[in-house]
This record gives sequence, structure tokens and C-alpha cells, in this order.
Amino acid sequence: MQSNVSFEKVNTVVTDYFVTLNSATQAPVSGLLQGDFSIALYNPSGSEVSGSVSVTIAELGSSGNYKVTFTPNATGEWLLVITHATYFAYGKAATYLVYDALLGASEDSTVVHYFEVFSVAGAAVTGLGTGDFTIALYNPSDTEVSSSVTVTVTELGGGRYKAGYTANAEGKWLLVVTHATHCPGGKRAVGRYYVVTVTAPSAPTISSAVDDETGTSATLTLTANNDSNLLYVYYRTTTDTAWTAFATPRTGSGDLQVTGLEEYRYEFIALEKSHLTSEWSLPSNAAFVRVTSGLPVTASGAVSLPLEHVRTLLANSGTFQAQVGAGDATAAKDYIHLQAVESATAGTDRAVISHLDQTGNAMAQGFAFAQGGAVRVMIEFQIPSDYQDYDDDELEEADLWFLNQLGAIKTEMEANAGAPGYLDAQVVAAGEIERSGYTDEAQDRWTFRAPLDVTWGL
Repeated sequence: MQSNVSFEKVNTVVTDYFVTLNSATQAPVSGLLQGDFSIALYNPSGSEVSGSVSVTIAELGSSGNYKVTFTPNATGEWLLVITHATYFAYGKAATYLVYDALLGASEDSTVVHYFEVFSVAGAAVTGLGTGDFTIALYNPSDTEVSSSVTVTVTELGGGRYKAGYTANAEGKWLLVVTHATHCPGGKRAVGRYYVVTVTAPSAPTISSAVDDETGTSATLTLTANNDSNLLYVYYRTTTDTAWTAFATPRTGSGDLQVTGLEEYRYEFIALEKSHLTSEWSLPSNAAFVRVTSGLPVTASGAVSLPLEHVRTLLANSGTFQAQVGAGDATAAKDYIHLQAVESATAGTDRAVISHLDQTGNAMAQGFAFAQGGAVRVMIEFQIPSDYQDYDDDELEEADLWFLNQLGAIKTEMEANAGAPGYLDAQVVAAGEIERSGYTDEAQDRWTFRAPLDVTWGL
């Protein structure tokens, strides 16, 4: 019995082949029907499903070569065993690895099989060539094409031989090499036009997303499972629910510049399309980048530095990070805008920092002067879907939810205030809550916003 492994797609017909031999003479046995065989099919859970998943067996002409098919309905490892009470179903104990998609396939139209030739007495037979063998080659449509597709057999030495041909169609091919006197051991085998090398489903990766600082484009670095496959990019702003397809794909790994953007924070994903099967992969992990124009301006000096320090205080709030979906303080800063230079559409989880009337850096403290001032942090969060209603009870629940977020952020900012690298905030006071208007909420932009006024100084 010969075992083999193949890669297949779930809910797609699996095709395989075997030859049935007379155990005494080793001659192929023709004329058998499906009912003459015993069939055992096991799904990835190890359960025998021969009764519920149909397996069909049909002979190719009168050759003693048989074709078997079934359709796997789950991903994982399947096992098919075919036996006969009298004859030997050569080659049919096979394992099939079933996936959601077949990606990373490497195309190779040159098919090569290796086999050994033995005499009836078991001695290696040397010196044979193509003309000494009877060759039958079947294409994926089960048509014998031995007369139109050339198969060449060459000896490697010591009774070992190589049979090769060039396939001209995708799918599974069957090559049978026999000899009138001797036994080509192992050469009743199934060949493939392509070999799957990556176990899918598998997504490409976006290793980086970089702002081009043009105000209209960003560059993504993509890694494909196979460099012959096409990679497609989809993007959306962080306030959108719908994805936009970038019309220009790239082949294989490398950089791809996504154009036609605006100055905003974007989310990107990539998908891979197999060049052999046109199967789509799962989407990559998302990558985020803010599209800007020109070099960013950094805060400096006594007037603007307090804004940046308050930004640091807020970015280190775990509650704020969780609400905006940031993994750390650095990522959270992308949602905190200084002086409202970068405005976002209502409905975005974000914060805007600006000065209050006290913008000076010299405040009278008795007979001395000390740096100090006041900064306003306007925090705006999306209302959870459970509370998006005009019902009084729902509104009260939403108020309480937002107050909880605001209070936690206030406490966390106060805990860090005055530590090295943080602003010396003396008072963090919450202001009046505002809810989004009917116009915004009619467009599914349900938000609450409220100020945190930060007074700082010695």
C-alpha cells in the first residue's frame, strides 16, 4: 500500500487515482465497479463519514486504473482508505490536507516521477529506455494523452529511472509506466501540475505604513505568500465603516504607494489573490497611518510645550487608550490633536487640546513669578450602540457611561501629574457634557463630549 499527501480546498471536489492489481500476477484488474470496493473516509475529527460524504469510484476505460472523488466539507486532515477483498488497490491510502483557500502555489509545468525496476526474482534491472516501457498518461479531464504529450524515461543508474513530461493544463495528472516482463515498482502514481507549498488560509502582511507627507498618499510595505500572486489594498478613514479598494495592485512583496487620500488617519488591509486558482486570502492585520502634508511641527517653548505635556498625560491614560483602541501611549497620541489643527469628523473617539484664556507663562505668586497656565482638553467619544436612543432611560445610561470614562481619565491624569516628563497639573476639572445633535445622529454619529480643564504650575 502506498500513501500520499495532497492539498485541497474545502467544499471542492477532490480527485485522486489508484490502480487495482491481481495479487498473484501483479496484472491490472479491469471491470470493477464502485460496489466491489470497501471505502473508509475519515474527517478531521477522526470520525468515519463514508456514509454521509459521498465517495465515487469509476474506471478509466478498461485499464485497471480507477478515479476516486469526494467533496470535503471541513478544513483539516482527511484520510481515505480503499480496499478490495481479493485484489490490491495499489496506492489508495491517502491523506488530504483541506484548507479554506489554496495560496502560495508554485507553478511548474515540468512533472518528474522516479521509480525502480525489478525483475520477477527481485533483482534491479538496468539499461532500459523509454521505448522499453508501456506508458499511459491521463490529463485532468481523464483523457489519455500519451500520444500527444511526450513522456521520456531515462535511467539514473542501478535500476533507478526518471519519467518526465510537460503538463499543458492545471489539475491532477495520472502517469502509469509498466513493463511487459519486469515490475516498475512504485510507478503507478499521481502527478500534479502544480505543488502547493503554503498551508492556507493565510494572509499577506503589512509590515509598515508610512505617511508620504504629501497630504494625498501613504506607502505600505507588503509581504506576499508567493511573489507571483497579486496583492490588493483596501483602505478607509477611521470614522468610516465601508472599505475602498485601491485600484492598483502589485505583484508579490514590496512597497505600494496608495494615492488619492486626504489629510486624515487611515486604516489599511491587504489581501492576496492566487495567480493559479484566483482564490482570495484572508485580510492582513490592519495598519494605521495619519496622512499629512509637509513635515510635522513639534511643540516647543513655554506656551506650546504645556499642550504637548497635557497630551502626554492623556495618552498615558489606560481608559483613553482602551476607548480609542490604541495599544500604548504613542499610538494613543494619534487620537489627540493640538489646537484643533487636525479636526476629525464627529463620531471619532478623540481629544482636542487648546489653551484657555490663561496662556501666559508668568503668574504672580506673592513676591515671585512662576510658570503656570490653563489648558482645555475636549474629549469626544462614540456612544455605545446600546445607548443610541432618544429614550430617557437610554440617555441616562449613556450619561453615566460617559461620566465613568471621563472620571477614570481624570483620575489617571492626576496620578501621573508632576512626575518626571509629565505636566505639573494642579487641578483637572470636568466641565459640562454635550451630546451630538439630531443631524449627526441621523447619520449614525452618536457622540458625547466634555472638557477637562487642566490648571498647571507651581
